[in-house]
Amino acid sequence: MSSELELHAFIDYRCRALGAQHLAYPPVVAAGPNATIVHYTHSAQALDRRSLVLVDAGCELHGYTSDITRAWPGGGAKFSDPQRAIYEVSNKMMQFSTQYIFNSIVGNFGDPRGAAGDNCQPGLS
Repeated sequence: MSSELELHAFIDYRCRALGAQHLAYPPVVAAGPNATIVHYTHSAQALDRRSLVLVDAGCELHGYTSDITRAWPGGGAKFSDPQRAIYEVSNKMMQFSTQYIFNSIVGNFGDPRGAAGDNCQPGLS
């Protein structure tokens, strides 16, 4: 992918090709400094191999709406060491939160975000 717009179109195409009835909301595909703009949807910038691209996307199928937010290096590059370290901590927090909710009593999730943050604090130093 060479631009935010191309990645946006790819997300739309793949969701529909895999059976989604429609997108849940306009995807956020934001490269570099655009990733700091809340609900950015302009999608006109080229993807830069030196910066990350943020994707917040979802689709709907039979009344179920998905929602995922992830960041990857732009233009097919690999994570730099600092980017990888932050990604790994973020991913660990997501996995911990998911397991925390899964293990909780239905309707009593407690504070998965707080628990994940406490659990992953050492990785942020």
